Amino acid sequence: MEGTTVCSEELTLNGGCVGNYPPVVFRATSTHHLGRLDVRLVGANLLKVTSVPISAHDSSWTYPLEVSSRSDSQVTAHALLAAPLPEIVVGAQDELGGVGASTIPADNFPPLSPQFCSATFEGSSDTTGMQPKDFAFLDAGDSWHVFYTRQYQTSNYTDQSNTRRIGHAVSTDQHLNSWTVVDRSAIQVRPGKIWDNLHVWAPTIVRKPGDITYYMFYTGVQLDTLSQPPNLRTSEIQRIGIATSVDLNTWTQDATPVYSNKRTSWAFRDSSHNVVQISPTQFYSDTWQFRDPFVMQDPDNPGKWLLYFAAIDSTLNKYVVGLARTQGTDLRVWQDVWPLRRTSAAFMNASRDESPHAFKRNGKWWLLYTSNHVDGDQITFTLTANSPADSAGWLRPDSLKAITCGQHGFPSSLNQWHATEYVGIGSHEYLSAFADNLFGGGVIQFTQIVHPDATCPTDSILLSCPDVWTDVAPNAGARTNKPVSLLLSGASPARGSASLRLTLADRGRIHLAIYDVFGRRVRSLLDGWMPAGPTTVAWDGRGDQGAVTSSGIYFARATGTRGRAVVRIPLLH
Repeated sequence: MEGTTVCSEELTLNGGCVGNYPPVVFRATSTHHLGRLDVRLVGANLLKVTSVPISAHDSSWTYPLEVSSRSDSQVTAHALLAAPLPEIVVGAQDELGGVGASTIPADNFPPLSPQFCSATFEGSSDTTGMQPKDFAFLDAGDSWHVFYTRQYQTSNYTDQSNTRRIGHAVSTDQHLNSWTVVDRSAIQVRPGKIWDNLHVWAPTIVRKPGDITYYMFYTGVQLDTLSQPPNLRTSEIQRIGIATSVDLNTWTQDATPVYSNKRTSWAFRDSSHNVVQISPTQFYSDTWQFRDPFVMQDPDNPGKWLLYFAAIDSTLNKYVVGLARTQGTDLRVWQDVWPLRRTSAAFMNASRDESPHAFKRNGKWWLLYTSNHVDGDQITFTLTANSPADSAGWLRPDSLKAITCGQHGFPSSLNQWHATEYVGIGSHEYLSAFADNLFGGGVIQFTQIVHPDATCPTDSILLSCPDVWTDVAPNAGARTNKPVSLLLSGASPARGSASLRLTLADRGRIHLAIYDVFGRRVRSLLDGWMPAGPTTVAWDGRGDQGAVTSSGIYFARATGTRGRAVVRIPLLH
């Protein structure tokens, strides 16, 4: 058009003229790293741009960026967005309503390649005496996130004053042992007559494909008064609700729950009854049980979602895993499906079932949950080759430790596991759980699933470390820039005993111990002040009580006031 001028850093046409022209965007570029998106627009007439929204191509979502700087030919804007982004549309809108637009290619994060077979997140990373419990694990493209129920282990915290916050820790460490606690109160109880005024438990996090919003489902517990004066009685009522976030740091908790036992036809719901008999000699109080959500996409109905949870079946008077399904894509509208009665606590002679989660591997669906026994918790599993929503297809449940082929020393350590989660990272598979009394306190533990050899039965698993994995240790010199380093200095595999080289940059207090692959302490070797420089420490292959350990994979872990180190020990007797 004659007389029209378009200006940019790259080009000026027709000598220039004066007028109110809409923004023109020639190109858009972006960087997206650790949850911060920065966008740069180059074009013309950009000085009066007032907003820079981004949106999906189908307009299913839109989000405003904050303008950082602007000139006539360039605008920069940013936002805190954690989700890996698909190809998006970015706009430039001025005060008169004129809009220019361009596209930004999808994020292309290099895969986070794990270099570990066993890793932990410790409660001491948060607060001394605090144990992380039920948790959600999340891969955000270039970082890993754990959201965990915070449970204090000290006696001054009563049940009603505990588990009142969900914490948040982040890692970019490929060994997954280095975590930074970024928030101890990502989610917390809210006062008043609201559905989560007493406890918050058991987070699970999902995101719709192509969307930028994360949905955290969690159990909220309400302390409620059930009768009128003078016969006042309280009950702890459990329901399932949602909090949402786009940056994984700031969460908005819904004012009302999205699912409860009153939405089902079968779950026990009469909170005027305070005791339920669960065996001829066992009773469980406070029976309004409806908790531990796990949400995943419905593989049989694209666009819909499945919700697994723990509740008491009013017909069986037993804990079971329940199932609900969305009616459409709305994650706040759930429809009762049925209880999975094959998961009844009666099958495992357990007092309760909790913390279910489902995943598919080797062509079958696995459902894992925690069964509570007099002698401790057990991780229970059931399988189906049918739909995971088919109640009749699940097999009779069994203990996970029954199928860890050849790992006969594992049963007691698996009794320390609770609330497992399946984690797939690239081609690697892990089971994670919160475990009691490991490394001197409760931890969240990640252990790799290794395919067993042909001598193992079908559907058995190995929870172990592949032989190709090695810990990287520094040279065994006199001093090191790392505060603590540890090296297996003898033969590998070690035959009957092992020689370790511990090197400290400075004099300090060190605890050195041997652990099995599940983190159970086998032997304490050192606990005291050690000089700077190298020290050779021998392990005779025995446990604390003097018994010879079995052949297998062990870990030596050195923990000091300024750092820690871990080395893998293959041991043969």
